[in-house]
Amino acid sequence: MPPLSFQSALNLHRMKHLVEAQRRPKTFDVVRGFIVNFSDSLILLHCLEEDMFRLNGFTVIRRKDVSAVRFFDSSTEWQYRAVKRFRLTPKEKAGIDVASLGDLLTSAGRAYPLIAIYTETKRSDVCFIGEVACVTDTTLTLDDLNSNAEWCRPRRVQLADITRVDFGSGYEKALAATAPKRRKGKSRLPLIGASGKLR
Repeated sequence: MPPLSFQSALNLHRMKHLVEAQRRPKTFDVVRGFIVNFSDSLILLHCLEEDMFRLNGFTVIRRKDVSAVRFFDSSTEWQYRAVKRFRLTPKEKAGIDVASLGDLLTSAGRAYPLIAIYTETKRSDVCFIGEVACVTDTTLTLDDLNSNAEWCRPRRVQLADITRVDFGSGYEKALAATAPKRRKGKSRLPLIGASGKLR
């Protein structure tokens, strides 16, 4: 029997088995969790926090960066048995659109007060966290938080440079709950989808 294609494997294991995705180059973090959704360009995972062995937030990675995938689908693997023992169950993320990076950022910006973005090809050790202000065909504008959870000037990032997006973890929730309130009357910039139309 020929090996499964990557597409078939994603379909087969979606919402069922813990997965480990290695990415290229090797400086990119390995990502572990459950596949929740995917498209031709992106994979959405409910992330595993390994130290606590619990699910914590969501991560989106680019399919083109994935160099190898391991599915823990056998009782001979301790990870499979641990998932069963702790009854880890991934959650669907209705309303999160993974058709394109622009659609992802727009929908995540609507659903979550803060997201984290990584531009690992430029700086593998840094992520930027903030509120999605504007998404165009080529750029993201993020109302940025600094390391003291203080609002900074907006940061503009090229979509082509974004390699990973996180949202919904305890860390982002804690920042959102404790960051200073925005100035009264401050309105968010419009979110523009990949089509260039206002969302």
